[in-house]
Amino acid sequence: MTIKEAAALEGVNYFAFHKRCLRGKYKTYREHGTLKIPVSSLSPQAQKKYWTVNEDTHRTTIPHIDIQNLSKEKRDNYLRKLQIIKEAPKGDARDLTKYLKEKGVSRAAFYEWKRKLKKEGAEALLDGRGGRPRELNPADEAALAYLYLKPSRPSITQVYRQFLSLWDKNCGRPCPSTHQARRFLKSLPEATKFRYRHGIGAYKNFAEIFAERDYTSLLPNEFWTSDHTQIDVAVRDPFTGRALFPWITIIMDVRSRKILGYFVGHTPSGRTIAAALGRALKHCKPPKRAILDNGMDYRSRYISGGQVRLKKGRIEVDRETKGILTALHIDVQWTIVKNAQSKPCERWFRRMKEEFCRILPGYRGGRIWERPEGLQKVLKSGRLLSLTELDALLARWIDDYNNSPHRGHGMDDKFPNEVYVVKKSKLVNPDTLTLLLMPFTRRKVCRNGIKFMGATYYAAALENIRGHSVDIRWDPQEMGRIASFDLKGAFICWAEHQPRLSFKATEEDIKNLQAKKKASRKLHGDFYREITERLETPNLLKRIVATHQATKNVQPTATSSTAKRFSIPEDSEALKLKIARELPPWEAAGGVHPRTRNKEKDEKFYLFECEREEDEEGNT
Repeated sequence: MTIKEAAALEGVNYFAFHKRCLRGKYKTYREHGTLKIPVSSLSPQAQKKYWTVNEDTHRTTIPHIDIQNLSKEKRDNYLRKLQIIKEAPKGDARDLTKYLKEKGVSRAAFYEWKRKLKKEGAEALLDGRGGRPRELNPADEAALAYLYLKPSRPSITQVYRQFLSLWDKNCGRPCPSTHQARRFLKSLPEATKFRYRHGIGAYKNFAEIFAERDYTSLLPNEFWTSDHTQIDVAVRDPFTGRALFPWITIIMDVRSRKILGYFVGHTPSGRTIAAALGRALKHCKPPKRAILDNGMDYRSRYISGGQVRLKKGRIEVDRETKGILTALHIDVQWTIVKNAQSKPCERWFRRMKEEFCRILPGYRGGRIWERPEGLQKVLKSGRLLSLTELDALLARWIDDYNNSPHRGHGMDDKFPNEVYVVKKSKLVNPDTLTLLLMPFTRRKVCRNGIKFMGATYYAAALENIRGHSVDIRWDPQEMGRIASFDLKGAFICWAEHQPRLSFKATEEDIKNLQAKKKASRKLHGDFYREITERLETPNLLKRIVATHQATKNVQPTATSSTAKRFSIPEDSEALKLKIARELPPWEAAGGVHPRTRNKEKDEKFYLFECEREEDEEGNT
């Protein structure tokens, strides 16, 4: 329409409306030199007035709907369609084709709009897309979230299908579309998805808040940490020739992140921990505290002295047995079970995998999706490193790591060797360290010494502790002797291996055996004489023996309660009657039960007990 017609619809003066057009408030265009304004650029009130005016009989009467509640996009699209229908030329088809081409509308779409306008009204020209409300009903949101947040981890498509099967068509509201459900489920918090779709473990590892430690508050060599991990590189077993994946045990200083000691073995155990700890203690003094994994090998008596973590979180320590850490006065701080964030060395294991393991033949990856495609061919071909070669390469890489910049907290791009600055101090005695690193167990001293692994170990110092338990330590490479300690950790002696005496023993072997027996008798005799020499009166022992013999011949009176209990029959007939009364009926009649001894043995045992009770009565 012209500016004059638009000003009349807006109810504004012509010159004022013209100034607004020049300022760009309304969209304008020139047609045959005349400045015109599209109806869609007018205010909704002016557009309503325009479309309510009846045209001539040659034009189609266009009904109007309330466009106030429509979005701007829908309103513009609706008014554009009505304008095209109203301004379309009549008569010549070539003029209509040219007009529709200028408007960018096909003839099929134009005639479809006219058909809908005539049969269904102006509402049929509205765009039906996006008719559902963008915000879901709270009940629908709760149902979708309940179906989605499950440990089975269903997909959004499965959740929506299940939601449609439970949908009530008579609820009076439109059903949410797939896009609405997808948009809502994707907007759920990621932490909530980890907690209820992946489990509490994934939530703790990837979504839960964790504590960030302050490494600058520690001193070098104040805290050590240790743990195992499996190396993701296959090596060749020297005995079977098959591929195996070894384990590594490390000792790391928490402050400087320096690797102080390590050991590579087939399986993790207390022996691998002791070997790694021994390498670290050869050039470093023991720390004040160690942060250790909560595994059974670290909590064993061999390593930590039998420290056991109870369910309630308390620590129970077997004080009688001193492990390596308790003997070195190292306090232990146990990590949380199945929590990698509480172990400072876990990040180093990842660096070893990324920088060292990936470049070696036989690398398999830590997870299934990291596994190389041709791994099986490499394992079957046998072109693998040996355990010795892998250990040598790992030692070289660890040395490079200790002398390379570190970007961890408190490191300031310094080398671990630069941060690990410790005052020179006295190290652990090598002989003491060798004893501590030996595996140990508890054994009882028997008649011939200590029985261990099918062999007998004997020393003269064990004679005085027969029947008592001792802790023994041994070197697997030298089984000719074992070291014995009391339960408080004090060293007793070295017990030598005693070979069995052959049936074809020589005269020298028999002489050695007799000499050992003689030395044992002499030892007990010396002990007895030492005890008797402590008596203040030399004749005291003789008087004690004489008194014992005199009381043994005294007949106890019947009035004494003790005498009644320890009364002895006067003759054999009375003894037989007493035995018959005390035995069960079936045994008194001459029967024999498989679980009891025969009557003759019982009689001898009874006589022995009566004699022992008589001695006790005399002593009393």
